Amino acid sequence: MQDERSERLRRRHNFETWENRGTPVVIGELTLRPDDLPGWQTRRESRNVSLDPPVAKSVWSRGDSVDELLGIELYRSASLRDAHRFLLWFLGEFQSDALEEQQQTGIGDVVFGISEPTMLLFARANYVVHVYNAGPRTTSVIDAAKAIDRKIAAGT
Repeated sequence: MQDERSERLRRRHNFETWENRGTPVVIGELTLRPDDLPGWQTRRESRNVSLDPPVAKSVWSRGDSVDELLGIELYRSASLRDAHRFLLWFLGEFQSDALEEQQQTGIGDVVFGISEPTMLLFARANYVVHVYNAGPRTTSVIDAAKAIDRKIAAGT
């Protein structure tokens, strides 16, 4: 049953076209700081290193606003290959067929999202990143995702 699900996901998301896209570098643990996302401040942070892959989760607000919130999840895999396999699994966790590859954003080695830029899921190197609107006011995630992608690409 799991193999059948995996095959459906591979076909649905054209996995073979992006499974090895990117540079196979391994980047260590990253920490997002307020200067990484100008105009945003951290509200909550947590890490779970016992998961496979380990994850750092955070919620950010635009200034002091409680209406404009971003959720950010950084999953650190052991390799590009593992990150892409995890991304495929993560895509399967969504209950929507609206997720499509969003190459035009220029984010990550591979990026998926919905037509409105309120959620993106991307892989860069050995990281999978989920950036999403987490508050009552609809907020674009493009700028935050680009900033996170630049940080991963720089390896800092």
